[in-house]
Amino acid sequence: MKQDNSLKRVKCSDLANKIKEKYDLKKTLYLNCSNFRLFDTFQNTSNLEIQYFENKTNNKNVLCGDPFILLDQINDRFDFIIGDLPFGMMSGEWKDGEKNISLKGKKNWLILFKSLFLLTEEGQGLFVVEPSIVWNKEFIQQLSRKGFYVNAIFNCPENILRPQTSLQTNLLGTVKK
Repeated sequence: MKQDNSLKRVKCSDLANKIKEKYDLKKTLYLNCSNFRLFDTFQNTSNLEIQYFENKTNNKNVLCGDPFILLDQINDRFDFIIGDLPFGMMSGEWKDGEKNISLKGKKNWLILFKSLFLLTEEGQGLFVVEPSIVWNKEFIQQLSRKGFYVNAIFNCPENILRPQTSLQTNLLGTVKK
Protein backbone atom coordinates (compact mmCIF):
# COMPACT_ATOMS: atom_id res chain seq x y z
CA MET A 1 0.00 0.00 0.00
CA LYS A 2 2.89 2.38 0.74
CA GLN A 3 4.15 2.15 -2.83
CA ASP A 4 0.61 2.61 -4.13
CA ASN A 5 0.26 5.84 -2.09
CA SER A 6 3.63 7.04 -3.37
CA LEU A 7 2.39 6.65 -6.93
CA LYS A 8 -0.81 8.52 -6.05
CA ARG A 9 1.25 11.36 -4.57
CA VAL A 10 3.37 11.54 -7.71
CA LYS A 11 0.15 12.08 -9.69
CA CYS A 12 -0.67 15.18 -7.59
CA SER A 13 2.79 16.54 -8.26
CA ASP A 14 2.39 15.73 -11.96
CA LEU A 15 -0.92 17.61 -12.06
CA ALA A 16 0.73 20.67 -10.49
CA ASN A 17 3.57 20.51 -13.00
CA LYS A 18 1.14 20.21 -15.92
CA ILE A 19 -0.78 23.28 -14.71
CA LYS A 20 2.50 25.17 -14.37
CA GLU A 21 3.57 24.22 -17.90
CA LYS A 22 0.17 24.69 -19.57
CA TYR A 23 -0.24 28.24 -18.26
CA ASP A 24 3.46 29.10 -18.47
CA LEU A 25 3.65 29.90 -14.76
CA LYS A 26 7.29 30.75 -14.12
CA LYS A 27 7.77 32.04 -10.60
CA THR A 28 6.69 29.59 -7.88
CA LEU A 29 6.10 29.84 -4.14
CA TYR A 30 5.95 26.46 -2.40
CA LEU A 31 4.24 26.33 1.00
CA ASN A 32 5.82 23.09 2.21
CA CYS A 33 4.22 22.94 5.64
CA SER A 34 2.86 19.42 6.13
CA ASN A 35 4.33 15.96 6.04
CA PHE A 36 1.96 14.88 3.23
CA ARG A 37 4.70 15.34 0.59
CA LEU A 38 2.25 15.73 -2.29
CA PHE A 39 4.36 18.26 -4.18
CA ASP A 40 7.94 17.16 -3.53
CA THR A 41 9.03 18.02 -7.06
CA PHE A 42 8.66 21.70 -6.14
CA GLN A 43 11.02 21.47 -3.20
CA ASN A 44 14.16 22.08 -5.24
CA THR A 45 12.67 24.02 -8.15
CA SER A 46 10.53 26.75 -6.56
CA ASN A 47 11.73 30.33 -6.40
CA LEU A 48 10.82 30.49 -2.72
CA GLU A 49 9.87 27.78 -0.26
CA ILE A 50 8.28 28.23 3.15
CA GLN A 51 8.71 25.32 5.55
CA TYR A 52 7.28 24.87 9.04
CA PHE A 53 10.28 22.86 10.10
CA GLU A 54 13.68 22.88 8.51
CA ASN A 55 14.00 20.08 5.95
CA LYS A 56 16.99 19.11 3.88
CA THR A 57 16.63 20.81 0.51
CA ASN A 58 18.76 22.01 -2.39
CA ASN A 59 16.61 25.12 -2.68
CA LYS A 60 18.63 28.10 -1.46
CA ASN A 61 15.52 30.25 -1.09
CA VAL A 62 13.90 28.73 2.00
CA LEU A 63 12.19 30.44 4.91
CA CYS A 64 11.51 28.34 8.00
CA GLY A 65 8.82 29.05 10.53
CA ASP A 66 5.14 29.90 10.78
CA PRO A 67 3.93 30.61 7.24
CA PHE A 68 1.17 32.89 8.53
CA ILE A 69 3.87 35.23 9.89
CA LEU A 70 6.43 34.69 7.13
CA LEU A 71 3.97 35.61 4.36
CA ASP A 72 3.97 39.18 5.72
CA GLN A 73 7.72 39.41 5.08
CA ILE A 74 7.50 38.62 1.37
CA ASN A 75 7.36 41.57 -1.02
CA ASP A 76 7.58 39.51 -4.19
CA ARG A 77 4.79 38.21 -6.45
CA PHE A 78 4.42 34.68 -7.82
CA ASP A 79 2.78 33.13 -10.86
CA PHE A 80 2.08 29.87 -9.06
CA ILE A 81 1.58 29.11 -5.38
CA ILE A 82 1.58 25.48 -4.28
CA GLY A 83 0.16 24.87 -0.81
CA ASP A 84 0.88 21.65 1.05
CA LEU A 85 -0.67 22.77 4.33
CA PRO A 86 -1.52 20.67 7.39
CA PHE A 87 -5.11 19.86 8.35
CA GLY A 88 -6.89 20.27 11.63
CA MET A 89 -5.15 23.46 12.62
CA MET A 90 -6.67 25.52 15.39
CA SER A 91 -8.96 28.37 14.47
CA GLY A 92 -7.43 31.77 14.20
CA GLU A 93 -8.17 35.26 13.07
CA TRP A 94 -6.63 37.44 10.41
CA LYS A 95 -7.15 41.17 10.64
CA ASP A 96 -5.55 43.43 8.11
CA GLY A 97 -6.79 47.01 7.94
CA GLU A 98 -4.82 47.74 4.78
CA LYS A 99 -6.55 44.91 2.90
CA ASN A 100 -9.84 45.44 4.75
CA ILE A 101 -9.85 41.88 6.05
CA SER A 102 -11.30 40.50 9.24
CA LEU A 103 -11.61 36.76 8.90
CA LYS A 104 -11.86 33.89 11.35
CA GLY A 105 -11.24 30.28 10.41
CA LYS A 106 -8.85 27.38 10.49
CA LYS A 107 -5.29 28.61 10.39
CA ASN A 108 -4.46 26.57 7.27
CA TRP A 109 -7.34 28.32 5.46
CA LEU A 110 -6.06 31.71 6.61
CA ILE A 111 -2.58 30.84 5.33
CA LEU A 112 -4.09 29.82 1.98
CA PHE A 113 -6.04 33.09 1.76
CA LYS A 114 -3.09 35.23 2.82
CA SER A 115 -0.79 33.61 0.28
CA LEU A 116 -3.15 34.51 -2.58
CA PHE A 117 -2.26 38.18 -2.13
CA LEU A 118 1.21 37.26 -3.42
CA LEU A 119 -0.13 36.14 -6.81
CA THR A 120 0.60 38.03 -10.00
CA GLU A 121 -2.45 39.18 -12.00
CA GLU A 122 -2.32 35.99 -14.10
CA GLY A 123 -1.33 33.86 -11.11
CA GLN A 124 -2.82 30.59 -9.93
CA GLY A 125 -2.77 28.59 -6.73
CA LEU A 126 -3.11 24.89 -6.01
CA PHE A 127 -3.71 23.79 -2.42
CA VAL A 128 -4.35 20.54 -0.57
CA VAL A 129 -7.52 21.15 1.47
CA GLU A 130 -10.08 19.37 3.58
CA PRO A 131 -13.39 18.92 1.77
CA SER A 132 -15.14 21.16 4.30
CA ILE A 133 -13.48 24.27 2.86
CA VAL A 134 -15.58 23.95 -0.29
CA TRP A 135 -18.80 24.02 1.74
CA ASN A 136 -17.77 27.02 3.81
CA LYS A 137 -19.74 29.71 1.97
CA GLU A 138 -18.33 32.57 4.05
CA PHE A 139 -14.76 31.61 3.18
CA ILE A 140 -15.51 31.22 -0.54
CA GLN A 141 -17.38 34.56 -0.55
CA GLN A 142 -14.44 36.27 1.17
CA LEU A 143 -12.15 34.94 -1.55
CA SER A 144 -14.32 36.33 -4.34
CA ARG A 145 -14.78 39.69 -2.56
CA LYS A 146 -11.01 40.08 -2.64
CA GLY A 147 -10.70 39.06 -6.29
CA PHE A 148 -9.78 35.38 -5.94
CA TYR A 149 -11.82 32.61 -7.43
CA VAL A 150 -12.07 28.86 -7.13
CA ASN A 151 -11.26 27.60 -10.60
CA ALA A 152 -11.14 23.86 -9.93
CA ILE A 153 -11.69 21.26 -7.26
CA PHE A 154 -10.04 17.89 -7.72
CA ASN A 155 -10.73 14.86 -5.59
CA CYS A 156 -7.46 13.33 -4.49
CA PRO A 157 -7.10 9.58 -4.87
CA GLU A 158 -8.64 7.62 -2.02
CA ASN A 159 -6.36 7.06 1.00
CA ILE A 160 -3.63 9.21 -0.54
CA LEU A 161 -2.57 10.58 2.83
CA ARG A 162 -2.38 7.32 4.73
CA PRO A 163 -0.89 6.70 7.24
CA GLN A 164 -1.06 10.37 8.33
CA THR A 165 -4.84 10.54 7.85
CA SER A 166 -7.67 8.66 6.22
CA LEU A 167 -9.44 11.93 5.40
CA GLN A 168 -10.50 12.18 1.77
CA THR A 169 -8.87 15.37 0.51
CA ASN A 170 -9.21 17.77 -2.38
CA LEU A 171 -6.94 19.96 -4.43
CA LEU A 172 -8.32 23.48 -4.69
CA GLY A 173 -7.33 25.47 -7.76
CA THR A 174 -7.58 29.25 -7.47
CA VAL A 175 -7.11 32.11 -9.89
CA LYS A 176 -6.95 35.84 -9.58
CA LYS A 177 -9.03 36.53 -12.69
